Amino acid sequence: MTAQGTLTKIPGSPFAAGGGDEGIVVDPAGKFLYAADSNTSTITAFKIDQTTGALTAIAGSPFALGDVPKFMVIERTGKFMYVSAPETDNVLVLSINPSTGALTTVGSPVASGGPNPGGLAASPDGKFLFIANNGDNGSVPAVPGSVSAFAINPSSGALTAVAGSPFTAGPNPKRLTVDPASKFVYATNEDSDNMSAFSITRGTGVLTQINGSPFATNVGSEGVVITSR
Repeated sequence: MTAQGTLTKIPGSPFAAGGGDEGIVVDPAGKFLYAADSNTSTITAFKIDQTTGALTAIAGSPFALGDVPKFMVIERTGKFMYVSAPETDNVLVLSINPSTGALTTVGSPVASGGPNPGGLAASPDGKFLFIANNGDNGSVPAVPGSVSAFAINPSSGALTAVAGSPFTAGPNPKRLTVDPASKFVYATNEDSDNMSAFSITRGTGVLTQINGSPFATNVGSEGVVITSR
């Protein structure tokens, strides 16, 4: 990108990845890029050239998961990646080699706490992971959408469910984000054209709906992001 905001294609682009890539994430240091391939249940990993932006496949990539990935998030230290796996209602925990970017599975999959987990967000303070569970309208009775909350072990990356999790959201929550101060979580509810907003209880990670939530959005809103000043 130039100073005027013009985009110029990087030599070698596009770079080959998997056949079902939907989720994509870059580590906090900007050294590695990862793409989730739902067709082969793998994650393709690249090293980012810090000068040109070109991508080079990391040794061992793609990394097999044994589960179908959807979306990914990397917590603030860049040591651990979390991957939603909607077909099994699980969250996968992976460690990231800080030198090579290679991925290693940590422990067993963790139950997301709700059906069809999708978007994930890690709090900027590194303490909590939040997951949008899309719900299941096909079941009887239908299972509403929800947001799960987990405490992150800073040493192992392990997840522990927060008391009261999952927390009810609107129909089909898709994506979520946490504000820079780690005080609030916002989740877009695609099927009801609104957004659920929660406050985060400091220390525990318990979520409480903010007065007036859900807030109306555009039709079919899916993505959500908070801009920094």
